[in-house]
Amino acid sequence: MIESLCQAFGHQLCSLDEQPFHAFPSLAALAGSEAEAKLRALGFGYRARFVSGTARAITEGMGAEGLCQLRAVPYAEARRVLCALPGVGAKVADCVCLMALDKAEAVPVDTHVWHIARQRYGAALGAPPIAGSDLSTGDFFRELWGPYAGWAQAAHRLVTALPLALPWPSQSPVLTFHLLLAKFFLICSLTDWWMFLSRAVSPAILE
Repeated sequence: MIESLCQAFGHQLCSLDEQPFHAFPSLAALAGSEAEAKLRALGFGYRARFVSGTARAITEGMGAEGLCQLRAVPYAEARRVLCALPGVGAKVADCVCLMALDKAEAVPVDTHVWHIARQRYGAALGAPPIAGSDLSTGDFFRELWGPYAGWAQAAHRLVTALPLALPWPSQSPVLTFHLLLAKFFLICSLTDWWMFLSRAVSPAILE
């Protein structure tokens, strides 16, 4: 889906072995009057309205510069601003905060993360969250892991999805965190690390 988005709206950066590579689209490209219809034609479905609507809201509001400035504000404020955009819920806002705005304490919560908190750590939580709306699970991990709770739960989700045994000493979160990191880097060394790195390269490097 991201690849088709870039091909349809982003400018071409280069070609490798006759394979074209495109930049991620600009806000202006996604905010255009024909953007929603084009996105629907690409198979984005209900997301088409939100993608084009969010691009338009940012363009007409804070702008790209204002979006980047969210890196300098507290996590709660950045989350609040993001949740005001069309189609952006709490989980998506937390994903953006964690992966793009340097908010390492942001914990994107879904039912999987909720179950990890209850089953692995015995957290006394209420009903499963609806679309990540409940902050209690995130608060639990922030209290457990501290300022890097977001990346700790991301590593936890990765390693628990793979068949490598690891003890989970719930009474020692620091030890568990170090075991998680060790297992995470072991997995990375056993997988196609070049593809991992190539996807993380900024398009600016290719220009």
